[in-house]
Amino acid sequence: FITYLTWLVTTGNAFMKIGWDAQAGETLELNPEERAILQNVSGKRPPKKIQLGDPFIEVVSLFSLIWDKGLPLDEAENTVHIKLRTPEYIYRRYKKKVNPSKSSRINYDFKLFDIHKGTEFGSDDTCKVIVLEYMSKEKMAVICDGEVLVKGDNPYGELPYVHTKEVPLPGNE
Repeated sequence: FITYLTWLVTTGNAFMKIGWDAQAGETLELNPEERAILQNVSGKRPPKKIQLGDPFIEVVSLFSLIWDKGLPLDEAENTVHIKLRTPEYIYRRYKKKVNPSKSSRINYDFKLFDIHKGTEFGSDDTCKVIVLEYMSKEKMAVICDGEVLVKGDNPYGELPYVHTKEVPLPGNE
């Protein structure tokens, strides 16, 4: 929440992505009776264990979200959310190995200055890849290094982003 407020106070804009992570949460082991009920409802044989899922709220950088030109976010039809992730994250999340090409690989080294201690911290030379998360109100796709990791229907039926604007006060404009 502090990060969200920092964006709002610093830039006058803050963004969140709110959704459901089907891979998170507890794992539930289904007994044979529960599996039979699920099979009757879905017509498919369910697994012995299922993830229950969990809601999530992710603070999104103003500079990593692109939407339809000239429209407020709540009227947009499409978004692209740009993320940096490690190849290991891609494998854990999408069960796909990526061999980062030079176009998608970012080796970065950043240093932040800690004002209180007068020291540098935060050096990270981990290889990360660019992940593009495209979403319309109907469809979604996740792309990394030119490979489609996931594509399908938008599970929310709308764009899962919230844009909060700072309320202008007279004399502070």
